[in-house]
Amino acid sequence: MRGCRFALVLILTVWALPGSAVLGYPTEPSNTWVYPYLYELRLRETVGRIFISTGPYGRLETAAWLDGFRKGEADARSMWLYGMLKTEFEGEARVLEAGSGWTGDVRIASVVETDSKTIGEAFGRFAYYSPLGLAFWTSVRTSLNDGNLHRVETQVWRDHGRASVDYAGIAFRKDGFTVSLSRDEVSWGVDRQRGLLFSGTAPGFDMVTMGYRTGWIGFTSFHSMLRGWRDEEQDEGVRRFVSAHRLEVLPADRISFAISEVVLYGGRHRTFEPVYMNPMAIFYADQWNSESNDNILIAGDFTLLFPGYAEIRGEIMIDDFQYDFVNEPHEFGAGLSVTAANPLYPRTSLVGASYYHIRNQTYGHLISWNRFIHEGKVMGYEDGPDGDRFAFRVTLARPEGMLWKADYSLRRKGEGRATDVQEELGPRVDFPSGTVETSHRVGLALAWRPCHMWLLEAGTEYHRTRNTGHVEGVDQDGWDLSLKAQFNLKAHTRLGD
Repeated sequence: MRGCRFALVLILTVWALPGSAVLGYPTEPSNTWVYPYLYELRLRETVGRIFISTGPYGRLETAAWLDGFRKGEADARSMWLYGMLKTEFEGEARVLEAGSGWTGDVRIASVVETDSKTIGEAFGRFAYYSPLGLAFWTSVRTSLNDGNLHRVETQVWRDHGRASVDYAGIAFRKDGFTVSLSRDEVSWGVDRQRGLLFSGTAPGFDMVTMGYRTGWIGFTSFHSMLRGWRDEEQDEGVRRFVSAHRLEVLPADRISFAISEVVLYGGRHRTFEPVYMNPMAIFYADQWNSESNDNILIAGDFTLLFPGYAEIRGEIMIDDFQYDFVNEPHEFGAGLSVTAANPLYPRTSLVGASYYHIRNQTYGHLISWNRFIHEGKVMGYEDGPDGDRFAFRVTLARPEGMLWKADYSLRRKGEGRATDVQEELGPRVDFPSGTVETSHRVGLALAWRPCHMWLLEAGTEYHRTRNTGHVEGVDQDGWDLSLKAQFNLKAHTRLGD
């Protein structure tokens, strides 16, 4: 309750600032087709500065970024990407032009998998932007046979159906400063789906968010009370909170640097800590001085772009910064990825490789409620700690509207889990630990987009796993097939239209 009053005071304070156009909220979910198109367009053409590693992206902000695209210097592939994105954000572009308006869209998708299970999904979104700098938005998702599509924990209806409000909120922005009350996801780092600190695969947060952006610097902070989950045996009266802030700097169109800090804290009948709601406080220093036993994580990331040729991204995360490098476990994760134009077909093909490494006991904690999990899932890298993954991929866009994809991945996973409660910290442990599960995957896929409204995909994947479930000698292999059809319908208008 005090958090709501705190946010209301912020909104009323900012209301007195000089007016400007609304940017940012609502955001684009990190698992949609929009992000690969944006990344490829940015690689091929110098479009302008964008806070590439702070997601999810605001839809109005993305529409404004697309306005910097220089059509006269673009090749055919870039123009096709730009055309698809411009159509997707047409409603937001009109809102930017008029200063107010509403947008809405509906997405319907169906997927048929190898085991004959048919997955159905319908996603509807509505947003209203007032001329006073306020934005309201909400979205509803329904599904059949797949609860993982939802951003919050859901209950099953008649053995198959589920429904949830995945994204909703109110935001106010003046002269680069934004404050919001919302349910949204957070994806910070160089990989929107496998970020080390916050990944796009984690459940959404009900949170208070504050941010400030100029052309070259972006600051974001949020505070949330975490939801429990039905499979957890929680102590009575335990409350859990997460607070985080992030600074991203863009010294040039081709370079970005960022640093982030997160604290997860809680306890029996514990309420929020005012110092952790202060976006300018240094969480690690406050924890050190107060001798509290909260869970602090610090991360840094960078991107380096060579337009038309390649992009390099890297990040590192430290969980509970250690001064003793001999007797204490090294709790950290690191990742590096490279995407480049294929030298054989530079105008239509990309190649990429990535490697992620997360040490054992990372994300964990001695106190159960301070583990870095939300609704039973790790908020960071989706595989959790105690493992690594190498991936290689190739894409070829021929003919126009078709995208051929081939990928390979090698994953090693030890027995460490983010859900485990740590024992007393001791010397370094083996990596990966225990009986290691090793997986090889090779996939081929074809995506066809005849127009913006339709997306058709077909794919096959071969997988081979050793020590399945960390049981020595249990090996599995097999093929998976999938077919997907997605239909999009959009509507938008300016006020007075």
